[in-house]
Parts: sequence; C-alpha cells; structure tokens
Amino acid sequence: MDHQTLTGEAAREARADSAGLWMLRGLLVGTLLVGAANAVSFFFRSDGWGSLLGHRAPNDEAIGFPLAIWVESGGYGTHPIRWIPLGCCVLSAVVIGLLAGAVAMYHRERLNAILSRFSTQADAQIRLRFTIRGLMITTMLAAITVAAVRSFTPRVEILAAIYLCGPITLIGLAFLPRGWRWQQRVALLTPTTVALIVAAMALGQPLGVEFDKVMMGIFICWTPQSVLGAAVLTVGMLYRELHALGRTSVS
Repeated sequence: MDHQTLTGEAAREARADSAGLWMLRGLLVGTLLVGAANAVSFFFRSDGWGSLLGHRAPNDEAIGFPLAIWVESGGYGTHPIRWIPLGCCVLSAVVIGLLAGAVAMYHRERLNAILSRFSTQADAQIRLRFTIRGLMITTMLAAITVAAVRSFTPRVEILAAIYLCGPITLIGLAFLPRGWRWQQRVALLTPTTVALIVAAMALGQPLGVEFDKVMMGIFICWTPQSVLGAAVLTVGMLYRELHALGRTSVS
C-alpha cells in the first residue's frame, strides 16, 4: 500500500462529520431557500420595481413568503413588521431545514467521503485569510469604482443592470481564468462583489434611491440568483464526485 493510499485512508478516517453538523447544514439550506423565496415574493406582492429604481409611491411594496411579513403603508418611513407572518416564515425555514438535514444525515457517510476527497487534494492546501493588503486592495477598488461611476451620467438602466446581472457577472468573472483553484476564485469574487455594491450605492444617490432601498434591491435580486447558482454548482459537484467514488470502489 503506497503513501498516497495511506494518506487518503487517514483523511477518510479523520473526516467524519457528525449527524448534528449535517443537520445544522440542512437548517442553513432551509434558511437560504426561504430567504430566496422571500426575495422573489417582492415581485409578486409589489407594483413593479417600486422605489428600488427611485419611483416612490405609497402602499406599492410588500414582501414575504409564505405570508406577507412587510407591507409599505402610509408613505415612506412606515414599514411595520407583521410578527405572526414572520413567525410562519421562520417556521417554514426550520421545517425545510429539518427535512434537508434529515436527508443529509441519512447519506452522511457518502457525503463525508466526498468531503474527504477534497481534503486529500493537494490543491486544497491554499488558505484564505484576512490580510491588510487584501483590505487595501478592496478599499482601493471600491474608491476607483465610485470615481468611475461619478464620471458619467447616472442612469436608472445601469442600476437595474447591477440588480439583475450582478451575480451572473460575478460568476462569469470567477470562472473566466482557466486553471484557477476555487480558493483563488473566491478571492477574486470578494473585492468584485464589494465594487458592484459600492457602484450601486454611488448610482442610487444621484438617482434619488436611498441607501436602504439600494441594499434592498441587492437582496431581492441577488439572493435568488446566488442560491440558484450555488444549487446548480453543488448538484454538479455531487454528481461528479459520486461518479468518481463509484469508479474508485469498482477499481
């Protein structure tokens, strides 16, 4: 038995995440799914884009799944939270999370084997960590973005494009470089995400879109796209790794 086989077996023995940890991950999945459903509900419960693009009108916005937890009333500044629907929303997240956690617990041995494959790969040795240089690069990129945005005439169409195409743009930039490890792609995504959010805020100010409305637009438009993208990537990864495990067991 060679050294590589020993290393793989040691990693599989070391990587044995508990059922409780997989249940916690399932609860996180439930939270993400219900959060995405709440974000999408804005477009079904509201009159168009509302004040996300500066077109303010009273009583034209609401959000919530499965019940409306927030409804605009009486003009801007009065946004009471409906606590009973909020409780139903939280309960929905818990129920979906428990179901996802139960499925993960049932298949935890196979899932642990997949995680062990990642831990044995030499490419996974790169560590992401906070550095002053990284903070300075992100800050400089944000400043350059603000200066660039303010150099041209603000347009509502550009703000809408950031809302709608932000996640797609980020994923495209992350996958554009060939041969990069996933840690390097995450390192690229972080400052680019900050730059896009800063650009949206810089555009919103001259267009009369308040800071909280810009952030609400980011949440409403980016959350469902991000959850969908993460789901597609996760399913693709699981499919690939399960096939790899099947070939390994046969050989």
